[in-house]
Amino acid sequence: MPTQVIPAGYARVTQFFSVPGTAGPAMVTFGCHPGNGDNPNDLASDIRGFFVARLGPTITNTTFIDQTSVLYNDAGTFLVGQATGLDNGSLSGAALPPQNAIIAKKLTGLAGRRFRGRWYIPGLQESDVDEKGFISSTRRASLDTAVGNIVSDLIARTPTSPMVLLHAPGQSATPSPTVVNATIVEQLIATQRRRLR
Repeated sequence: MPTQVIPAGYARVTQFFSVPGTAGPAMVTFGCHPGNGDNPNDLASDIRGFFVARLGPTITNTTFIDQTSVLYNDAGTFLVGQATGLDNGSLSGAALPPQNAIIAKKLTGLAGRRFRGRWYIPGLQESDVDEKGFISSTRRASLDTAVGNIVSDLIARTPTSPMVLLHAPGQSATPSPTVVNATIVEQLIATQRRRLR
């Protein structure tokens, strides 16, 4: 699979989560556009703070918002930034098993698979999901607001760092990074099943 292109002034961000009962961390990735001249450690620290403040109150206290890593192209020089920490969510109810996740869709206003993305976020509370896998309307609304606020926080940051989709080479020309202008949390959770052999 081709690697995403990170043009000058853009960064690829990976936010890690620690989830009990899994072999490794869960993570979500996205691009952002702080322009040239930013400090990658400051960028990572700010983004980690956005996740703790916005997403923390909506996930269980057995799910931890872990480190944030940034790969930043500062005018052609690639720099790595990192912010460490381990902040658990606020909800005290039992968590769903780790193979269940919240789906947050990243939308750009452009058509086609190349111009949309998804996050699979762990830490959903069991009592917020019915037997068919649908998230309660109250919890879904709070998650939708939390994810939308992270996008807004990136825009409000100094320097402004709007969320983007980074693209990899394909059969057609690689498009410039595409600004994410909306997010939607799906009502139905994602599940991952192990193949039995």
